[in-house]
This record gives sequence, structure tokens and C-alpha cells, in this order.
Amino acid sequence: MRSTALALLLCGLAVDYTCADSERVLLSTDRLTVELDRTRHGAIVSLTDTATGMQFVNDRVVQDLFAIEWTRTGDQSGKRERLASHDAEQIEWESSADRLIAVFRRLGGQDITVTCTATSATGQGDVRWSLSITGAAPLTVEAIHYPILALRAPLEDTGNSDAIVAGYTKGGVFHEPAQWDVGQGLSLAQPGPLAAQFSCYYSPRSGLLTYTRDARGYPKVFACLRTNEGLTWSWERRCYQPLNQPLELGYEISMTTFSGQTPGDATDWRDAADIYKQWALQQPWCAVPYAQRADIPEWMKAGPSMIRFYRQWLATPQRVEDWLHDYWQKYFPETPLIVALWGWERVDSWISPKYFPPYPSEADFTRTVNAIQQVGGHAFPWPSGYYWNVEYQANADGTFAWQDWDDFNAIGLPHALLQRDGTPLVRKLPWLNGGRNAVLCRGDAWTRQWFNKTAVTLMQLGCDMLQVDQVVGGRAPGEGNCFSTEHGHPPGPGVWDTEAFTAQLQSLAAECRRIQPAAVLAIEEPQELFNHLIGVQDYRDAQSDRWPNLPGVTHASIFGYLYHEFLPVFQSNPHHGNQSSLAYCAVTGQIPHWIPHWPVHPSPALANGNFEEWTADAPADWGRVTGWQGTVYSGKAFRDEAVKAEGAASVRLENQLATEIVQVSQNVPVGPGRLQVGHTYRLRARIKVDHLARSNAINLAALTPDLGSKGAWHIPFPAPGEWTERSVEFTMPAEAAFLRIMLHVVGPCQLWIDDVRLESQIDGQWQPLMQPGLPPEHAFITQWVELFHGAGRPYLLLGTMIHPPQLIAPVPEPGERAPFPAIMLNAYRAPDGSEAAIVANATDKVQQVQFRWHDTTRTLELPPWSLRLVN
Repeated sequence: MRSTALALLLCGLAVDYTCADSERVLLSTDRLTVELDRTRHGAIVSLTDTATGMQFVNDRVVQDLFAIEWTRTGDQSGKRERLASHDAEQIEWESSADRLIAVFRRLGGQDITVTCTATSATGQGDVRWSLSITGAAPLTVEAIHYPILALRAPLEDTGNSDAIVAGYTKGGVFHEPAQWDVGQGLSLAQPGPLAAQFSCYYSPRSGLLTYTRDARGYPKVFACLRTNEGLTWSWERRCYQPLNQPLELGYEISMTTFSGQTPGDATDWRDAADIYKQWALQQPWCAVPYAQRADIPEWMKAGPSMIRFYRQWLATPQRVEDWLHDYWQKYFPETPLIVALWGWERVDSWISPKYFPPYPSEADFTRTVNAIQQVGGHAFPWPSGYYWNVEYQANADGTFAWQDWDDFNAIGLPHALLQRDGTPLVRKLPWLNGGRNAVLCRGDAWTRQWFNKTAVTLMQLGCDMLQVDQVVGGRAPGEGNCFSTEHGHPPGPGVWDTEAFTAQLQSLAAECRRIQPAAVLAIEEPQELFNHLIGVQDYRDAQSDRWPNLPGVTHASIFGYLYHEFLPVFQSNPHHGNQSSLAYCAVTGQIPHWIPHWPVHPSPALANGNFEEWTADAPADWGRVTGWQGTVYSGKAFRDEAVKAEGAASVRLENQLATEIVQVSQNVPVGPGRLQVGHTYRLRARIKVDHLARSNAINLAALTPDLGSKGAWHIPFPAPGEWTERSVEFTMPAEAAFLRIMLHVVGPCQLWIDDVRLESQIDGQWQPLMQPGLPPEHAFITQWVELFHGAGRPYLLLGTMIHPPQLIAPVPEPGERAPFPAIMLNAYRAPDGSEAAIVANATDKVQQVQFRWHDTTRTLELPPWSLRLVN
């Protein structure tokens, strides 16, 4: 049977079959053949691609087919034990034309039976895996790992062309996994950072795709781990179910192989995504394309743009009004505008739930919202989901600048997310500066209504957009692991959490739209399960470089490729002056989003160096840094009108204790009309010290967009005494995106700084460096906004993302993998069926660009930092 079937496959016939001999059990489709070894308790010992013969499995590794993790019923410690397929005392095998069933009895000598089923889906090319568990052993199942693969790494040659891609928001393409250190890998949860439930591993010749077929949203994890022998690859179903109740996965897991679009094409992750999308298109989240959705206002379908105002902006509504009038209305009067509001919360940014009155006052907040509306804009606050802040901003004496334990205990505690021992989850988070947040359980209907009340209040204040923040990828804080028996959901992780958030979004939309009929909702980071319940999506695919420990990660718009025609996205965290990131977002069809620049008229590049203007706790245009990498900066900065070198005020910095740190900082971008690479500048300041316990300085750092250091300089503080002027000269190095100026003091101190100036030499004289009023990225943004709102709209907003053109020239140097390429290409299919390519030149030079598109070679001359649509 085995030799005959293999011969048929070699003859090109599409055959689905199973076969068993004394040692091996085979499952085949027209795409792949999978072999399980009976003598190794059902381990998958071979997985080959039919078309190329590529072998993905390392059969020398002793691997289980499945493993379960369990705790003893009633044990609150959370200590897990593990049983796997090799622990079965008896295995029964049954096969038919398209199905294999393996029953593993008495795992570890206990009354536990695991039934594994694999089906070759006729005409679909994949093998589908399912699993169920029964028994009477006194235990609770908490995780199921299945099916487990031991994969080869590298796949071909040295593995320098191998790559891994999953449906991960911040993942991109992980190149050369064979170069990972043993123990490194990926562990991605859905709901959570795994925005789409698929993963693939490929070389230029062929690839392996696995994905779960779960329309309900059971909690699960995709994991791959580097081992001495290769890669371990598996899916984990998270659960909390006593064994006295039958347990099933709740979905099938598909396994198949893939290759390039046409013979001879190198295999690409999009080839795997195309297969996965065939299944996704049948799910509720793909029922209606964005262009046809009746719940989306027309202005969203018109191609809006987006900017963000921080707390410092909100402190001065006049500044917001001036920017909207002098910049937005002047350059983009016809384009709808989304205005994200960060820092609107009463206490401080991201401090919940005591939001109201909003910062700086209800009257000023309303004034800002009205100003946004007057230019056709839409106010977009982001309340912090289910967090209840109980402590914020630790002081050196152990107290806090803000605490809310009393109200949490009186109101929130009955609805809090509970740990196994019945205590609420309360934990430190980096943005709380030594403080802690508790979490409310969204499985409790009271909590969902509690959040809705915040949203309704914001709608009443004039906002018509809202993001449910701090639910990364749709996952509740604490991974939704609530063990309460009083909230109306089963204890522990389960599909109930996805269903609860679905109910939250549905009720939120209904209540918001009673006040703002065209209200638009969003969530923090994408999750396919909720695409159809929201109207715009916070995305972070340009942050893939947050994986410095894994070599060669490059950005990829994976969620965008899958779902571009169903839900528009915006880059959540754009950076001043990072035009490469803007170009990437433009070609990947994202809503134009950038940080507003101030002032909008010619002015010193270093703003407010005389410290005349102030917000609540820092000089305007400067930020008081409250912490870095887990260290809390609890020192203070004050506006001092009594002690000053010139003008009306200076900044006074104070620390009381040896452990205290104070920092006030400002970034000055590199770009046209600003700092220039290779040019020499001077920073000078006037300083007066009363006392200073240790040596400190004004620190300067030339930084890349991801905060990599390219150079550093210092102006040491003088000894105590009268006002002293000090300065430092420096040359801006290559690759720097901005200069960070840090007024930074560690330990006890009292000192004043005034008249800080950033200067360049003109005709041999030092003069203040002036900025022209327009941001460095203005010219590129203008092209992007006009294209997204105009001729490119059917493609960049409403179109389906398709495979990009093939870049012929210029090509990167061999081995070069920049996170953002110099030339970026993509392609889209509009709702009317027409197709267009988009090309960006993300360099400072004119580029002769050549690419293959629709079976023809196109040649373009692109100016620096330009964008072009090609039909």
C-alpha cells in the first residue's frame, strides 16, 4: 500500500489516504505526507512536501505527539505536572480512507484517556488534528500541547534564507532561526499578541504552515523554541477543566505545506497567509468588507488622517487651536482628521478610573474637543480598559503621589480579577513609576457596564471615537485568568473571556451611539476575532525591532496583508522625524498618522529654553521623565520666578534623598532646517548650584528611532555659587534621528538652569539654530495624505493587499536586512478589481527604481522621500 500510494503521488495524482504498517502510520494529501511512528508512541517522524520532497521534521529527535499539563484538583499553588503520549500504558490505532485515530489509555498509570484524530481533508491539501480527553483521575487539565513537531533547523544549507512568520502584531519576519540561541523562541497567545492564528516556517523552496480553525476564540498559544537539534513547534490550548468533564480542543488544527505563487518563485510568508485567508474569509470577522459596512461613517471611508496631542498640548487649549488653524486647515482643509488625545485623564496619563473631570479641566477639555470639531476633526481618547490604579508615583519615603485603595476596596474589589488563592491581581507596571494597578474582570457584567459609563461620559463631552486601551490584542490584563466563582463565568481561562469582550464591544457601541450616532471604536493592537465589531485598529507592526535578542528581524504588515479590506489600521506609536517608518506605513496602506510639530512658525530649534512657559509639572516643550527601565525618577522640577538668569523664570531641580533622580528633557529632530548629520553645534546654558551631593551634568545623546546611541556629550554642573555659563560643542553623527537634551540630576541637590540655547555657526558667529516652522516630514506627509484621501483611496484604504512587485533595482547588499528597506513596494486590488502598486523612496537621494509588475518591467525615477502610485 505504502509503495503504491507513493508511486501514485510521484505520478502527479492528488491522493488523500492513510496507511499503516508494523512501525509507521501515514497520512497524505496532495500537498504533504505525514508519518507517525508507532514504536515512539505516535511521534511525528516525517513531514514532507509533495512537490519538492522537502523534509521538515528531524526524525532523530525523540518527541511526543502531545503533552498535557495538569494540577491536582483543589490545589491552589498552580504547580503543574506533565504527562505526554509516551506515558500511555496502551495505544490503540484505527485508520480509514481519510482518518487516523490514536487512543492513548492510562497516561502515567491514571484514569486518563487521550484520543488524537488526524484527518486528510479531501481536496483541501491539509491534515487536520483534533484531540479529546476523558477520565476520572482527580486532576484539572490546564494546558494541551498538540500536535508537537521537532523541526529541522536549518531547513536548507546554512539556513540564511530560512524564516518564521506568525500572525503576530510586532513580529515581522524572523530570519535565520537556526542562529537563535538554544532556549530562544516565540510564545504568542490568542487573544493577545497573536492577532491571527497561523504560523509558518519556510525556505526559498518550500514552507510549513500550521493554523488553528477556531472561530470562537479559545485561549491558545503558538510556540516555537530553539533546541540543540532544531526547533520545537506546537500549539497550546489553555484551559482549566476538571477531568470529570469531557474535554475537547474546541477546534481543529490544520497542517500543510506551501510554495511560491508560480513555479520558480521563492517561497514567501504571503503564500502561507493566502492559504490561511481562505479559511478566515468564511468567519464572522470577514463577513462584510469595510467599504460595505453600514456601521462605519462616510468620513472614515473617505480616507482620514490622524495626529496625536499629548498632555502638554492639552494643558494649553490655545496651542491646540493654533496648530489646527495654522497648520491643519492651511495644508489639509479637505481631509477628515482623527485626533488621539493622550493624557486627558484627571490624575495623569493612563491613570484610571478616576478620569473626571478630564485634564486640565472640563471646560478646557471641552474647548479642545470643540476646536477639533470645528476643523472637521474627531476626538479620540483611549481609556485604560479594566485597570484600577491603586498606587501611582512612588515617593522616596514609601508614600505615593496618588492612591485609591479605599474606593477600590469599597467598589471594585467584588468585581476584581481573582488569582487562584482568591486574592485580587495587583501588580506593578512600568508607567506607574513604582505604583500598582488592580484589574477588574470583564466576565462580570458589572465591569462591562462600569467601562461603558466612562465611554458615555466622553461621548457626552463631544468625543465620537474611543479606544479600549490596555487590552493588548483583545486580551484582558492578567491573561483573562480570573478564578472567581461569583462573576458568572467558569473559573480559570476559557472561551468565556472572548465572549465577554465581544459582549463589551457590542454594548459599548450601542451605548456610545445613543449619544454619538456615528461613534467609532478601536482596541489596543489587532485581534482578528473582533475586526467586525470595531471601526479602526491600533497597529504596531513597525515595532518589530523590539526583538534585539533574535537576529535579523524585519518588519512585515502581516495583519494588514490578511485583513486590509476589512479594517483600516494606524501605526500606534509614530516618532518625530522617522520618515522611514512613515514610508513603511504609507506603502502598507495605513492611515496617515504623525506627531504634530510645534511651533508651526520659524522659531529656535530648542523650544522654550528660557523656561517661561509651563504645564503642570514641567516646562512647556520639555518633558519631566518619571522613570526609565524600572527606575523611578521621583525628583521635582519647579518654575522659579525668584531665582533666574534672565526673563521671567528659570527651572529649579530638587532631590531630597540619595536615591532620587530628576530629569527634564527635550528632543530636537534631525532633518531639513534642523540638525544636520556632520554639522557641528553648540549647546550652552546658564547654571546656578546651591548644593549638589555628587557630580552631575546636562547630558546630550544622539539617538536612533529605536533609542540606539550614536554619540553622547555632557555639560558638567559647576560648584555651588553664582550663575555660571557653560557649553559643549558636538558634531551630529550618521544614523542619528534626534538629539535628546537631558537636564538630569541624581542624588540630593538644589540647582537652577536658565537660558539654554542650541546654536550653529553662521559666518563664524554662534547663532541660535532656527527651525523653519514645518516638520522635517511635512513634504512626505503631504504626498501620503493626498494619496490616501485621493487617487490612492480605493487601494490604500479599501483595497485588498496582494503580493508586492519584484524589486529589480536598486537591490540591497548581500546579507543586508535593514528593518526598513531604502525602496519599499506593495500592491493592492481595489473593490472594482483594478490593481495598483505603490513605491516609496525612503532615502535622501534620487533613486532609479526598477521592478517587475504585471509581467512587465517598470522603471521610475523617484525623488528623495517620495511616494508614487503605479497602475
